[in-house]
Amino acid sequence: MAEFQDRYQRSGQDPVAIAEIRKLWQRAKEEAGGLSELAKAEDLVNWARSLARDIEEFDLKSPQLRRIISEMKCLEVSVRKRGAKEPIPEAELAEIVFLRPYMAYAARRYSRLRVLRRFLDHCFDPVMLKTGKDLLALAKFLNSLVAYVQS
Repeated sequence: MAEFQDRYQRSGQDPVAIAEIRKLWQRAKEEAGGLSELAKAEDLVNWARSLARDIEEFDLKSPQLRRIISEMKCLEVSVRKRGAKEPIPEAELAEIVFLRPYMAYAARRYSRLRVLRRFLDHCFDPVMLKTGKDLLALAKFLNSLVAYVQS
């Protein structure tokens, strides 16, 4: 575990996935597009693979992370019922923003989740999630991450 923490502290650089999502987040603030328009599907899968290398299956059992994943599943179902092209309602955006503290708590308890927390902080920002399509892209990213960690 110390090797994981030291690897990023020694280099002084963010992992590639975080640097890329930060650039995307900046673009989303300046442009009209959300996550689904700015990121390709292969980018999401590559980021999931990259972040999964630093997470152990044990960390996925964190109650806070499981809560985030289950909340995303509920929101995904809601989007599918409503339609992916519709804007995300304020109530659902609020639910997504309130997932940040759960992720922060999980990262505090499980140090390997810190990089994922930094990544998801950008993804949970309403700037990145404008339509249901953006939310579905984020849900697919989380599903890919779980699959890579468990493989």
